Amino acid sequence: MKYIQFYNSIIGTLTILADNNYLNAILFDNQIKYTKENPNKITNITANYLNNYFNNKEIKLEIKLNPYGTEYQQNVWKLLLNVKYGTIKTYKDIKELYEIKYNKKTASIAIGQAVSKNPIPIIIPCHRIIGSNNTLTGYAGDLDKKEILLKHEGITSINY
Repeated sequence: MKYIQFYNSIIGTLTILADNNYLNAILFDNQIKYTKENPNKITNITANYLNNYFNNKEIKLEIKLNPYGTEYQQNVWKLLLNVKYGTIKTYKDIKELYEIKYNKKTASIAIGQAVSKNPIPIIIPCHRIIGSNNTLTGYAGDLDKKEILLKHEGITSINY
């Protein structure tokens, strides 16, 4: 069964999607629209996590994630989980980390494509990945939301 909960934030209404055991996705208001809530324990815990994030409180992830994607995408998303609050990495940095961890060559553009398909933004912090020239590049929620999230985390050293 699919569980749905809405969360109002500084970047608009987020839609939290979960099943009985896992968080599956967080959607921005410019993505697929759901009209009816059907929350469960996982969506409630996720909403609490988002409350803590947006209120600058210490965050501990207490749920299991199950983002739908290819093995390659999931491996990239696992690397993103290590990009800590208030820090940024470039697509090139993630490419290099991927090549070391998985002992496989890849391209920055492939990393960028995997990052762009992240179905659980904020929790899998794809907003912390920027271009090598220190600029914002693509974001599913749009670049305005990415900028708001980075500024919220105190990151001001980017060419906005």
